[in-house]
Amino acid sequence: MGAAVSDRRMARQAEEGPSEGSISAAAAAAGEEEKKKVVRRMSQAEVERVLAYTPTPFPAALSTTIISLLPAHLQGMVAGALANAGRLVRESQEACLAEQARVRREVEEKGYAEIEADEEEEEEVGGEMVVLKRGRRRYRPGVKKDAGGRVRRVN
Repeated sequence: MGAAVSDRRMARQAEEGPSEGSISAAAAAAGEEEKKKVVRRMSQAEVERVLAYTPTPFPAALSTTIISLLPAHLQGMVAGALANAGRLVRESQEACLAEQARVRREVEEKGYAEIEADEEEEEEVGGEMVVLKRGRRRYRPGVKKDAGGRVRRVN
């Protein structure tokens, strides 16, 4: 009974996220300043990527087969690790499906979806992908290509 209550409490805290006071107190203790949040529209590619997500089930039958092949002293530890991995996969899938539902709802209501990001992350993510030039990426002293594309040593 007590475990179920603590599980529900932890699930509720995970949904709500940490409180603002705990974030600022932790940041102040660490000597860091708080990051400014920016709300921006998601690009069409980002919306399509979120909406295209389909969860894949965690292979429970495979894990029991693997556990039965292990020595007896390792079976309990591996069973616990696989159970924990299955729980993490389920929680991650639930979070992704909730985000998918939120994006779908915003697109149906407003015609676009918004996302909240840190200002620094926004600057890093910034523009479109840059296509790298084809060919050699590093400088090689003493090596040169002629007009025909053949490599020639200069020294």
